[in-house]
Parts: sequence; C-alpha cells; structure tokens
Amino acid sequence: MARKWFRGILAVIAMVLALWAGAAIGQTASMSTTSPLISPMVYLPMVIGGGGTPTPETIALRGVGVIWQYMDPETVCDDLALLGVEQYQNWLPYPPTCPGIEPVCMWWGIGSHLLDTNPDCDTIFLWNEPQFTTQSNIEPQTGADTWDEIVQTANGRKITTPCADLSWLSTWANTYHSSHGEWPEFDYTCIHSYPYIMPRYPLSPVEQTINLVESARSWSLSHDGDGKIWLHEFGLWPAWCPGETCVEEYIAEIIPWLEEHGVPYNWFALSHVGEYMAPSYDTSLVLNGELTPFGEAYDITD
Repeated sequence: MARKWFRGILAVIAMVLALWAGAAIGQTASMSTTSPLISPMVYLPMVIGGGGTPTPETIALRGVGVIWQYMDPETVCDDLALLGVEQYQNWLPYPPTCPGIEPVCMWWGIGSHLLDTNPDCDTIFLWNEPQFTTQSNIEPQTGADTWDEIVQTANGRKITTPCADLSWLSTWANTYHSSHGEWPEFDYTCIHSYPYIMPRYPLSPVEQTINLVESARSWSLSHDGDGKIWLHEFGLWPAWCPGETCVEEYIAEIIPWLEEHGVPYNWFALSHVGEYMAPSYDTSLVLNGELTPFGEAYDITD
C-alpha cells in the first residue's frame, strides 16, 4: 500500500514538471515570434479579406524585406545589389524582378492568391501573421478550408506554410487533417523571430532564434514536412538591445548559423524602418544609397 502511495506521488510530481516544462517552451516560442510593434501592413495595398538538419538545397539564402511604401522604385534594385542579397520580398504578390536577385512573392491574406503574381517567383509566402487581428487575421478553420485552392493556384511553385506561430500552425494543420486524413501540403515552414533581452532571461537573442528554428523544424517533420524552414522576418530592435554594437553582434552570430543550416532568411528591413516604426527601432540596412552599420554587418560578400 505504501509503495502504491509513493508511486502515485511520483506520478503527480512528474506530471507537474512536464506541464511546467511545456509552458516554458511555449513562452520561449511566443517571445521569439511575435512582433507587437508592427502595425497592420499600412504600407501595403488592401488585400481581399525532431529530426536532423535537412541537406541544404542550392537556393538563395540571404535576403531582406522591402517596405515598399517608403522606397523609390528606381533605386530598390541598386540598394539590394549594394547589400549583396540573393533574394528579397516586399509582402506583395508582385515584387519587381531585379537583375541577379530572386524575387519571392507573398499572398498576404485571404483572397490574395487571386491577384497577379510575378511569374519569376519560384516560391510564395503565405499569409502574414494570421494569428494577429492587426495582421492578416485568419482563423485556422478558414485557412484549412482554403488550403487546397492555394496549392492548386500555386501550380507547382513552392509554397510556405502560413507565416504564423507554431500554435496557430498546429491548429490549422490538425483542422485540415481531421477533414482530409492527411497533413496540408507545404514546402517550407515560415516563421518570424524578434528576440529580445530581459533581465535574468536565460537565452540570448541568438539562442532564441536558433531555438525557434529548431522547434519549427521539429514541427515540420511531425506534420509530414521535410524540415525546411524559411525565416521570413527577423531582426533585433535596438530599443530592446543594450549596447552600441548589440544588433551587429546578433547579426554576426546568427547569419553564419543560418547559412550553415541552409535556412533562407529575410531581415526586417532594407530601408526606412525608422520612419515606419520609430527611430529607436530602426534596423535599416541601407539608407540614402549607403550601408548602415547594420548593413555592413549583414553584407557578408567579402
């Protein structure tokens, strides 16, 4: 009798520890994925409504996002070439094609797959942060109901999952699976990472981003994906980062890791971030035709 009582106590303790660990992991993922200061795409036209690392493909990895509202279309290609990126996106289905730089399209919200899409795009991002009412604001059920039409419209081009947190993605995928008996089709798991530094928080910004990528890789493999991840948006806000070279240090550490693990990535953003956000959140890589200190750290062509 005493042994049964003792085993029961151990089982309760184990369950409490498992719940605590799960909550801690969920909190870490939430910290790394949300971008609460980004308002609802004010610069875009209104849109309708655990396995190992996969073998890297021969694809363009280093990229950037372009806030189109503030850019001079005549200088965008020059600024991208100055930065030495291999691909770029502007949250639109029709990013202009620049010589030697791969455009990556995005179907930002529900219905955007019906808009003209640049035929030079080999990959299409899906739905920007559907878990937020201030972004594309899509219920997982709606996303699941629409997914077959998305795959059909893509017509053989690669597509990402919705660019959402893993909680939203799990609900979306499970909803689709319950109706179809299989997981939704996708080529990349699309994630965002905006890490920050807090007192006594154990993970550095680099560790937060790496943990998020590896969590997304595990999610992909458990939902019939092949573990390929695309870091569609990422950055470290200067306002959240003490020290004059904190952002540059983050860039210098995370870029080689992403390159080594074959993860395509797009910094937020090329230019005019301070105007879009606030000066203390300016992560621009190019301003007035010249590299910023962040841009110099991001330009790894030498």
